[in-house]
Amino acid sequence: MKPKNHPPIAAFFLCLSTIPAFAGDAIWNNNTASWSSAAEWTSVPAGNYPKNGNGGQNWNATLASGSADLDVENISIQQFALSGGTVTGAFNLTTAGLLTWGGGLMSGTGTTTANGGILLDNSYVNLSGRTLTNSAGSTATMSNVGYFQIGGGANFNNDGSFLAQVTQDSYGFFDGGGGGTFNNSGTFTRNTGTGNFPIHIVFNNTGITDVETGKLTLQGGDGGTTTGDFNISS
Repeated sequence: MKPKNHPPIAAFFLCLSTIPAFAGDAIWNNNTASWSSAAEWTSVPAGNYPKNGNGGQNWNATLASGSADLDVENISIQQFALSGGTVTGAFNLTTAGLLTWGGGLMSGTGTTTANGGILLDNSYVNLSGRTLTNSAGSTATMSNVGYFQIGGGANFNNDGSFLAQVTQDSYGFFDGGGGGTFNNSGTFTRNTGTGNFPIHIVFNNTGITDVETGKLTLQGGDGGTTTGDFNISS
């Protein structure tokens, strides 16, 4: 009898290693503590803090109040929802999926990098000191945010696409104190609403800025480094 052919054992384990991890979910317990403290999170599976790889999972995280300090290590997760409270610290936070920011503060000296896009949705958000980067190939949408304060030397780096879709008049970027900068190396588009979208911080444009509807006023200047294009629909 001719023996049956079986796939090599090594190939079997290689297939297993390519199966994506399930996503765990973690909710901050509203205290002021280190992000890397598992006791400060209510997580499924239990006993973990959100960092891809912990407990064999990729992780989604939610913070609504309190303060999570990135004081130990750089953190990479899938999705992050910040609706209140504070994310701070000297280390970096990276999201592979959507970063939803509906309220609260991002501060510290680290960098938050959104590789899956950003949704700025609600009434008030504050970026202070920290750098927030919308990566190339990703889309950041500002829809229902009235006041986006950027101060304390903070930088918003738009390497992808930024859609300014606020419909209310005179809602836009405001100086949160100490100066802030929006660096556009991608595409910045004002395409919703007939009112004015004011930018009260430095706006450096080395990419493309399209004003398709309404007005865009650069009240904070450009820092002297603008080399990009401004396209204004008639």
